[in-house]
Amino acid sequence: MSVMRKCVCCGKEYEFCPSCKKKDQPAWMVSFCSETCKGLFNIVSAYNAKRIGKVAAQAYIAEHKITEVTKYTGPVKKALEEILAKPPVKEVPKVLPAVEPIKETPKEEIAEERKEDISEEANGKAPETPELTAVPSPVGVTTRPRPKRRRRR
Repeated sequence: MSVMRKCVCCGKEYEFCPSCKKKDQPAWMVSFCSETCKGLFNIVSAYNAKRIGKVAAQAYIAEHKITEVTKYTGPVKKALEEILAKPPVKEVPKVLPAVEPIKETPKEEIAEERKEDISEEANGKAPETPELTAVPSPVGVTTRPRPKRRRRR
């Protein structure tokens, strides 16, 4: 005995009998009229739950050639409009601010600096580093080992 069902995704009415012995009908046909509707509903659900991004959802929609948004039901339609919406274009100013050119250090200056560093190390001079000072320990403070814990019986 077939029962008329309404697709959750597109609203289309179709026949499906959950109690018949037709093994060729998959279980998801209780809610969806086609595999495309089932897949689209899963993609929209994943997008709304933020498990997939807009790009992945758009890729699925393009792969299945879904273009007509108006035939789908409320929540699916709203999500499809959001996924397929193009981001607003920001106006780019016509006059860009002036940017100073990058000064390049001549290779000769860099080579001279390296030679100076190498010669200082060879002469026994350590490179300039700030001196570290020791922190005085508090007077009269001693540490003792922790007492052993007793076992409960």
